[in-house]
Amino acid sequence: KGYRAINIQRAANGPWSPGGKGAWSQGGKGAWSQGGKGGGNRVVGTLKKTHGDNGFCSVEGVTNDVLLGGKNLAEAGLNLQMMQIGDSLTFEMAMGPKGYYAINIQESHVGKRVIGTLKKTHGDNGFCSVEGVANDVLLGDRSLAEAGLSLQMMQLGDNLTFEMTMGPKGYRAINIQLAAADTQTQPKHVGQRSVGRLKSVKGSVAFCFVEGVSGDVLLAESSLNDSGVPLERLQVGDVLSFDMARGPKGYYATNIQKELEIH
Repeated sequence: KGYRAINIQRAANGPWSPGGKGAWSQGGKGAWSQGGKGGGNRVVGTLKKTHGDNGFCSVEGVTNDVLLGGKNLAEAGLNLQMMQIGDSLTFEMAMGPKGYYAINIQESHVGKRVIGTLKKTHGDNGFCSVEGVANDVLLGDRSLAEAGLSLQMMQLGDNLTFEMTMGPKGYRAINIQLAAADTQTQPKHVGQRSVGRLKSVKGSVAFCFVEGVSGDVLLAESSLNDSGVPLERLQVGDVLSFDMARGPKGYYATNIQKELEIH
């Protein structure tokens, strides 16, 4: 005569239990938001396992794993072949027919020490831009005071170093310090045209060795396709030229060309 419940569990009194002030509730499109004020709240998940093009994350306070669908990962510019079990990601939660899945996925910077540039101020708070992070990072007045720093002593464009933590509205900075002068310079290979030799292929991405560069250079599938150089036509040992760019995990190639090797 109506719906009935199966596989019943008592809800934990944690961040994901329904009801009450500040609790998480389901919005009209299945996304989860806090306190009835709409979506946009992000959680941190840890990559637990992979299966084909999909990944599964554990999230504190959530009983079952959260799906990282291949389509949502691709929209975020992320590739499971480049990740390791235990990596952290941030995302918003949505409900599908088989449980929670992740949307608006980003690589997590929680716990990392990064360099940020002061972008704007608002009252006693500041906001920094950080390379590889979509939104501004909050420099809260309390964290600044604990570090012995004051916004009145800074100028827009100043660089700072800090650790990243996740707040209810996004990243915020802790353990803040003014950056040393030698952190102001851009990595020397960025923007340079370089020649590399194809070293390895992993799934839909490849890696090149470039003399004088520490670490392999990523050849992402999207960059290869944009350059008209399909991965399936390449072999280990091929010589390629490309422009160097810097991402959160190291150098990657753009404007890729296959070079003829002269014997």
